[in-house]
Amino acid sequence: METEFKLTRNFQNLNSNSINSQMGVEFFNNANSNIIVDDMQINKFFPNSLLKEYTNKVISKVKKNNDVDNIQIFISDEIQNVNVANQFFEERMWGRVKALISIKGRNFSITPQWNPFPNYCDWSNFDDLADEIIEHSLRVPTDLPSIEYESHNIPIVFVSPSSGVLLHEVFGHLLEADFFISSPFKDYYNNKIGSEELSIIDNGTLGLHCISKYDDEGTKLQETTLISKGVLKTPLVDKRFSTHLNVPLTGNGWKDLANGTVCPRMTTIYALPGDKKLDTLKNSIAEGLMVYSLQGGQVDVSTGNFTLYTEESYLINNGLLTHKVNPTIIYGNAVNALGNITGIGNDLKFTKMICGKMGQFMPVGIGGPSLLVEDLKIGRIVNGNNNSKSV
Repeated sequence: METEFKLTRNFQNLNSNSINSQMGVEFFNNANSNIIVDDMQINKFFPNSLLKEYTNKVISKVKKNNDVDNIQIFISDEIQNVNVANQFFEERMWGRVKALISIKGRNFSITPQWNPFPNYCDWSNFDDLADEIIEHSLRVPTDLPSIEYESHNIPIVFVSPSSGVLLHEVFGHLLEADFFISSPFKDYYNNKIGSEELSIIDNGTLGLHCISKYDDEGTKLQETTLISKGVLKTPLVDKRFSTHLNVPLTGNGWKDLANGTVCPRMTTIYALPGDKKLDTLKNSIAEGLMVYSLQGGQVDVSTGNFTLYTEESYLINNGLLTHKVNPTIIYGNAVNALGNITGIGNDLKFTKMICGKMGQFMPVGIGGPSLLVEDLKIGRIVNGNNNSKSV
């Protein structure tokens, strides 16, 4: 008898000094734990021997080209056998590669968009990861002084992947139907909410949230235009909210595999690219912030007020990066921020993250070109605690 299970593998290579790999299996819905997961499923994972070889080659190539202190590469992948709405079983795959790099006390991370399975990548993907780390590490200005920074009404350039986090955490959640109906976004349904240059998409067919064909209600995955040329076109719905709002299904009914409840969830959200180069956006700023990575964020569903937590950001003065800004908090309102996106880059990139909603966690894809957002506020975090204030 076919049953639901999740097969997971976690691999890590710590600077080529320590390499570990662990594999486990979890069964669901009173399935017999004595069922054997066959070799065909296990062989769908990239072999540990190749992961060791390829990640060592990545670390070696980076260190030959840069003065890097430390590189850690983490690979998480899983195969699920899912009973979709008690109708049929679907095999789903999800995987993420993440590299943590340290250069002269400055830390940053890179998460490429590809899936670490034999059918979806090869050495060329790992080689591209090495090149991406080299490019990023050469860009990191290690000689800049660090400062605390607070300001009202400042322009911020969100560079991918931070632009993807902005789209997901601030705008995307308010476009999920269960949140949408009590959010300020509902007042803009079929009306203008942003500039004509802005279009936001959720696309479940890209395979970034997981490699699958259906959501957990059996609806086929699709590409859904949420905002088209500044006009809010539709929220993301499951079957319940499709009926409640009288809108077509979007393929966004998801739940945690173990005893979860279906609710509307994003798959891969992104903005369509514009025509501006990143340097053009940066050079247009007299004083502002350039954010390369965020640690996450949250939005108040009823008001649209949000906070984002920076990881890597720099102060811009007359188009030049002058200081590294210590971890800080960005404040704003989602409706205002959408209306204040005044520049959209031509540099769309995708990555992956884990999203928590109502106690359920699932992988998602995010993508973004660089986005210039005016009139945001910046506070601060001291010693890792939120002691922020706006001034």
